[in-house]
Amino acid sequence: MKTEFSESDSFWQFEIEEWYEKLSSSENGISNQTAVAAQSSGIQKKQNSAFYKDFKLFTGQFLNPLMLLLIGAVILSAFLGDQSEVIIISFIVLSAGILSFVQERNAGKVVEKLQSLISVKSTVLREGLYFDIKADQIVPATWSSLMLVTSSRQIAC
Repeated sequence: MKTEFSESDSFWQFEIEEWYEKLSSSENGISNQTAVAAQSSGIQKKQNSAFYKDFKLFTGQFLNPLMLLLIGAVILSAFLGDQSEVIIISFIVLSAGILSFVQERNAGKVVEKLQSLISVKSTVLREGLYFDIKADQIVPATWSSLMLVTSSRQIAC
């Protein structure tokens, strides 16, 4: 029996009893106390600042092939000394980038609002009883005896 777990190991390489032991679980699921303790000490999602997300979105607007071609044209025009073309093409690049950024940012905010209205739930087994809980309340130890998957269920990851 293999008892050492590493990142490269796949879950099917181990017997179910080994997973129960690793995740401090059993056939009846985990206890509510274990779930609460795992949740409080669980991995927190890293939250990026709004400025960082907006900056990343804005700079991403200039990475499509057409924008890169126009930026290349600005550099070439500047190198050749044609200032009027530099100003005109730079204006086109900046205005297109700003308009794309504003549109994509507003669409992203709408999607975030819609996602906040939806709560994905999963059925888990705890202390021998089945509970429907929000997907963000699932703890790693729950996965060992969770997932009552039927054709109408979605798996929350």
